[in-house]
Amino acid sequence: MTETTATISAAETAEYLSKAVGGKKAHWVIWLANERKPGRVNRRLSPEPGPGRPRYAPAAVEAYANDIRAKNLLQKQGVSVAGTESGVPAARRFGIHISPITVEDGAEEPFVLVVAASPLASYRLSAEEARHVAARLVKAADHIEHREFS
Repeated sequence: MTETTATISAAETAEYLSKAVGGKKAHWVIWLANERKPGRVNRRLSPEPGPGRPRYAPAAVEAYANDIRAKNLLQKQGVSVAGTESGVPAARRFGIHISPITVEDGAEEPFVLVVAASPLASYRLSAEEARHVAARLVKAADHIEHREFS
């Protein structure tokens, strides 16, 4: 990575990540495009603000690559990293983000956006669907509380 370049293009970023971390350049091109999607909750590598095609700060790209390399090294050594222990996935906490998206936000029709952090997935629910899911969650919680205290 050169110190004289203020920013690098998405293609150059993908090329660097493929060499620094591994994987095909095409994989990193798609990964970067997914990271840039509007509404992304937990960005791991953000493009620099500004007009035109996306550009990345070399220091941020290098820091991200170093983080991935460190995690890979720790996992190879059998150290638990981000919810894994010796390669066996641990039970995950249910981490979600819920937002009402309205016409004022630019939606054609209002909806509830539900984003699960791990594994990353997003759901677009109508108000009726959101109420149905909420009622089922409350019913299930009531059921297990009733069994715990009987």
